[in-house]
Amino acid sequence: MKEYDVKITETLEKTVTVQAESHDAAEEQVRAAYYNSEYILDSENFTGVAFGTTEEREVQKEQADTMNVLLVKPFMYPQAVQIGCELEDLQKAVGGDIEATYPFNEPVALVMHDEGKLVGKELNC
Repeated sequence: MKEYDVKITETLEKTVTVQAESHDAAEEQVRAAYYNSEYILDSENFTGVAFGTTEEREVQKEQADTMNVLLVKPFMYPQAVQIGCELEDLQKAVGGDIEATYPFNEPVALVMHDEGKLVGKELNC
């Protein structure tokens, strides 16, 4: 897998007519008027778009994200473990579909088997 920086360049064009002593003087007059907001280019002046890759880098596959949790099994003391952050990781940890509750003021969730009681799982006493 690679990562790319791609530059998008939109082109706006507008032709204005001015009277001046020379080519350079005409350009300077229009430049000053443009920077003074006398000429505004908008979507009506759009003439095209170009895409160009400016950088290319190899992307290193990083180790999957994990989180530190307390795993509480029935009739056992809680164990500090690391599990993955994906839904499948949480489902594997509880043995089925999950339900989460947030009973504390701290950013802590209790994640449990959604139908644990209904399917006869032992309670965490």
